[in-house]
Amino acid sequence: MAQVDEQENSMSLGNKNALIIDVQNVDTKQLESYFKEYFKEWGKVKYNRKASEYYMNEAKLKPVSSEKVNLYAKVEELNKASRLLVWIDNGDGFVNSEDFEKEYDAAAEMLVDFSIFVEKSLVEDELKEAEKNLGKMERDAKQLEKDNEKYKKAIEDARQKIQEMEEAIIDNEKAQDDKSAELKIHQEALEEIRERLNNVGKNKKLKM
Repeated sequence: MAQVDEQENSMSLGNKNALIIDVQNVDTKQLESYFKEYFKEWGKVKYNRKASEYYMNEAKLKPVSSEKVNLYAKVEELNKASRLLVWIDNGDGFVNSEDFEKEYDAAAEMLVDFSIFVEKSLVEDELKEAEKNLGKMERDAKQLEKDNEKYKKAIEDARQKIQEMEEAIIDNEKAQDDKSAELKIHQEALEEIRERLNNVGKNKKLKM
């Protein structure tokens, strides 16, 4: 379970007591996104660009106080982790374990719950990505099945076409034979006509 520590850290209002928690396997951009999502339940999360600091004015942070509080937060990058620093001004001062023990314990528990929320969100995101990849692989598998059927049909169509062409070749060769025979008969008839033509007048006798 994540450990919450406290120490004075610099923020927009000076050096104030901060509650600190390190969250593993998350970068600063992700942690900032999860922070805004988690804390929006208790108020509007705004960003101070000049101080690189998130803040919530008059937040209804019921886990910590029944009164409205001002919350400030920063995110820092660590090695394979990110650090969240949170300052809570309850109107009487910044929450710390010595002066506001009850409020501090509640805030620390809230940050632990937040780290669990982040861990769960990371696993959910991983699950969504895995489901997305699975869906893509299933679609790819179905497409491969469709392609396989398409190829089989193309082969069957090709086989049918080859059979039709082979039959057409047989018919063509028979037609060629028939045409050759017909041509031979015609050539023979033509030769006979030519011969008769050449013989015209050859047997004519001269009258005395």
